Amino acid sequence: MISFKLLSKADAQSIADLYANEFKDGWNLSMLNSAFDTQRFLVVGGYIYGEFVGVITASMGYDDADIESVFVLEKYRRQGVADAMFNEIEKQLNLRGAKRLLLEVRESNLGAKAFYIKKGFSFLSMRKKYYNVMVKEIGE
Repeated sequence: MISFKLLSKADAQSIADLYANEFKDGWNLSMLNSAFDTQRFLVVGGYIYGEFVGVITASMGYDDADIESVFVLEKYRRQGVADAMFNEIEKQLNLRGAKRLLLEVRESNLGAKAFYIKKGFSFLSMRKKYYNVMVKEIGE
């Protein structure tokens, strides 16, 4: 069974540990603590039968929000965890006034790009030798 919850600075070590398992470019404890201190940082954790298996992070601007990281442990991918977390963080960001979500994705990450398109994102721009930028309108 998939569940999720909003995470806080008290969960920063668990989040950093999750990234450290499989994602070397993931957020470390210092980065997480700094982000939580901004008061604009939201994190949704994904769980399967109570086991912490994924995380999605976002930062809120005035009426835009940036999805900064979507990560699910490899053995739990394609089981709906990212979808559930994405739905919840989108809801939370919308409640906080976000009208548009932005995210960046590597051009070579075809699976992620397909997922984001399925979630309603469209291509906005491409930074050469960097990530594609995608956008989704969510508010009024």
